[in-house]
Amino acid sequence: MKGLWQKLMAPRRLEYLEVDANLVIKEASIGVHRFADSGQNAEIGTDLRREFPELIGVEDILRAVLAGTQSNFQLKGIARVREHHSLLYFDLYCIADEPDPDADSLPRLIILLEDATERMVMEQELGQVAKEATLLSHALAAANDYIDKIITSMADALLVTDRTGKIKTTNAAAQKLFGYSAAELRGSNISAIIEAEQLWPCKIPIASGSIELVRDVEAMCQMKSGAGLFVSFSCAAIESDSEEICDFVYIGRDITERKRAEEQLRLAVEKERELMELKSRFVSMTSHEFKTLLSTIISSADLLDFYCEKYRDENLMTHISRIQNSVNQMTQLLEEVLIIGKAEAGMLEFQPEWLDVEDFCRDLVADFEINTTVHKRISFESATDNTIAYMDRKLLRHILSNLVSNALKYSPGETPVVFSLVCAAREVIFEVQDWGIGIPLSDQPRLFESFHRGTNANNIPGTGLGMAIVKHCVDLHGGQISVVSQVGVGTKFRVVIPLTV
Repeated sequence: MKGLWQKLMAPRRLEYLEVDANLVIKEASIGVHRFADSGQNAEIGTDLRREFPELIGVEDILRAVLAGTQSNFQLKGIARVREHHSLLYFDLYCIADEPDPDADSLPRLIILLEDATERMVMEQELGQVAKEATLLSHALAAANDYIDKIITSMADALLVTDRTGKIKTTNAAAQKLFGYSAAELRGSNISAIIEAEQLWPCKIPIASGSIELVRDVEAMCQMKSGAGLFVSFSCAAIESDSEEICDFVYIGRDITERKRAEEQLRLAVEKERELMELKSRFVSMTSHEFKTLLSTIISSADLLDFYCEKYRDENLMTHISRIQNSVNQMTQLLEEVLIIGKAEAGMLEFQPEWLDVEDFCRDLVADFEINTTVHKRISFESATDNTIAYMDRKLLRHILSNLVSNALKYSPGETPVVFSLVCAAREVIFEVQDWGIGIPLSDQPRLFESFHRGTNANNIPGTGLGMAIVKHCVDLHGGQISVVSQVGVGTKFRVVIPLTV
């Protein structure tokens, strides 16, 4: 019997056991130990259930097979843990072995054991692949649904075309923008909508590896109604089903209102520029005429002063002095108005040159000290060696003379004014410090506005144009001006100008 079973089972790599009605092992093949729970050879005379505990509880079924009331019994995919935690799977079949009628023998059960490891591993791998495929399918469906929702909810128009310009896909925003239905747009050529040829797919060069082809290109587009509108387009290439063919994705935003606003702004700016030029020409002409008249007045006043000197009439001399002072003040006012007019019209000339700023500052202080009323009130300090800078001499004089004259004007009595110069590595710093009446905090935000004067300076002569001129001149140099002031304590201005423009 043993030899016959071995011959039958050899091609399928089966092992077998013979057990009696009490499930006691009577015969076993050599390789049965591979499937035994202990991993040892099944000993003859031992209980089958000791090595195959999976059969515990199914004894009635096994006896039914032995009695012939059930044809067979099988368990599939039984697992065993072997060396190095490797798994062994096998199938167990149970059939009845009919006794030899010529021999005095009892019926026995044949337990067949077949290695199913490869099959089980393959089934598990196939199951895992199937699960992954299902998950990927669900993820792809979710992604497509998500992308569809994004495209549908986009406020910008979206169109997808092939290489010839034939529209393949659009979103609701594109349909609303151009006034077409999805069916009307699908299959039509994009040239029917976009008038700019450089945005047609056949006109767009595709560089190797390029994705984004154009960005923020403004184009005139045609609506279904025939009306035109401006749209800003960005275009990118995407791979289609064929690797040699690509589709084009257009994202467009309606900028018609923006373009209309820009045009209105351009016209307003142009009109403003024309008005400023007209204002500048008027101010220049008026200043020239006033200067001519004022020159005549001051000349006449000088002649009166010369011829009336021998009379020494104090009243007459006082009136002549008033005429001269008033003319000088009006001349200064006209000069300041002319500068402000040119600055606001963008016509104030900026002509920088290399100059020694320390010598420039000392000359400025000397000019101030010619006036005996300010003699020795200006303390000039310079803490630098290299004082060569690239600046506009005329504008720099406007900056410093206004700051110093204001410091003197708003400082009482013999209160000194400190004028300092520092030349750093990349910039020149001018500081003017006084201990005068100071600038109220509420006035400081409007300090550089034309014709604005501090609320505490009403009794001191001034035009309110000096600081506006200073700000324009500093800006033309690309510099910055700052102020620190406290009422009754004093004011400190700081001007920082780059060494070179």
